[in-house]
Amino acid sequence: MKEKNMKKNKKNKGFTLIELMVVLAIIGVLTTIIAVNVFKTLGTAKKKTCEIELKTLRNILLQYHTDKGRYPTQLAELKTEKYIKKTTDPWGNPYIYVPQHDESGEKVINYKIHSKGPDGKSGTKDDMGDKQEQ
Repeated sequence: MKEKNMKKNKKNKGFTLIELMVVLAIIGVLTTIIAVNVFKTLGTAKKKTCEIELKTLRNILLQYHTDKGRYPTQLAELKTEKYIKKTTDPWGNPYIYVPQHDESGEKVINYKIHSKGPDGKSGTKDDMGDKQEQ
């Protein structure tokens, strides 16, 4: 009798192929759901980062104007003079800086600044910052 029970117990140890496949399918579905939510959150985080960086750049440009009496002719000046460390948005594209000159064309009196956004193309609806005049 004991011998019969031992044989049954040895046979029932472990999982069937179907059980393993079901578990793997569940893990795959859960991984997909999590991955979709993570990528969506990353996109939102990059947009928020871009908004914050644009506000910071405007403050730095104002500080530059206060120090120098003018705005820079290009963003690279801010980097050269150690006002900022980088001039690229969260997607790796350079921020677009458009200086506006006085009547003489020598002094920058105002500017527009924006990011091309996630698609990396100017003039599309995902651009962030000052709107470009078409």
